[in-house]
Amino acid sequence: VGKMLAVHPGTDMTSFTGSAKIGKSVYKAGAENFKKVSLELGGKGAFLLFADYVLEFYQDGASNDVEENDTKEERKDDNIDSQASLLLNEEKLEEAISRCIHGCFENNGQSCNAPTRLLVERSIYKAAINVAKEIALGVRVDSAHEEGDHLGPVISNEQFENIQSYIQSGIEEGATLIVGGFGHPESDPDDYINGSNTCNTNAHEYMHRGYYVRPTVFVDCHPEMKVMQEEIFGPVLCVAPFDTEEEAVDIANGTPYGLTNYLYTSNASRRRRVSRKLKSGVVETNGVYTEAGTPFGGIRASGNGREGGVSGLEGFCDVKAVTGY
Repeated sequence: VGKMLAVHPGTDMTSFTGSAKIGKSVYKAGAENFKKVSLELGGKGAFLLFADYVLEFYQDGASNDVEENDTKEERKDDNIDSQASLLLNEEKLEEAISRCIHGCFENNGQSCNAPTRLLVERSIYKAAINVAKEIALGVRVDSAHEEGDHLGPVISNEQFENIQSYIQSGIEEGATLIVGGFGHPESDPDDYINGSNTCNTNAHEYMHRGYYVRPTVFVDCHPEMKVMQEEIFGPVLCVAPFDTEEEAVDIANGTPYGLTNYLYTSNASRRRRVSRKLKSGVVETNGVYTEAGTPFGGIRASGNGREGGVSGLEGFCDVKAVTGY
């Protein structure tokens, strides 16, 4: 339909929301008769978490040494050390990771502005992985007919199979799988404890014939991996460490997309500096959401148009200069 609208002589402009692949064909069709085309396409959002957001300075000192397999209580105990000057704020870490995971899994992962890449400064990387695993294991999968906070099925079997191929690709390319994985969610509560995402135990009759995807988290991902480069459009989060601000920006900008990125830092200068460097139409910082009227849209493979506010209206207008009016 989008292509037909773009070539029809009765339309002056076409606004399209969808995949980059279809958006490109609509854009080409509009170019045949010099028609204005506004595109809002896919994304591969990065969630940049700097250590300064969760590490707090204390005069008496504290340690942020965290072991990979520590429990939540052990991590808190490890933070009490008179020989150091930084304390890991567990609440702020959980808040940030929770925002990322729920943002990634929202709408069953079928959101163009989802933060699907979690980039964490290496000094807090192990702690972040532990928290991410705890939170992701708590995400339930069930029918949309059931009450409660849970994920339902994705839109079609085609999309289900597409997501499965990406999960398989992540495994084959060497990413470490810590939650979820290939196939349908398990219906046995014991599997939840063993590292799977459970569903309603009465739902097993339809769970394995529906388009239900296991919420999945990969860690130790490399920027060049397929799961880090392409839009999956499903509940799959990829986690990777970074050592410097420059590296974090390079990884975030290292995909064809540029829709929405997310930045968490307590350093005001860094927040402004990194926001300018991130190549995306939107940058949300420290959990401050966009408001009504904020222009929404992307650059590069994420499109060229804007929705919302004055900028959204201007895209549908042509500028006319009239003298002697």
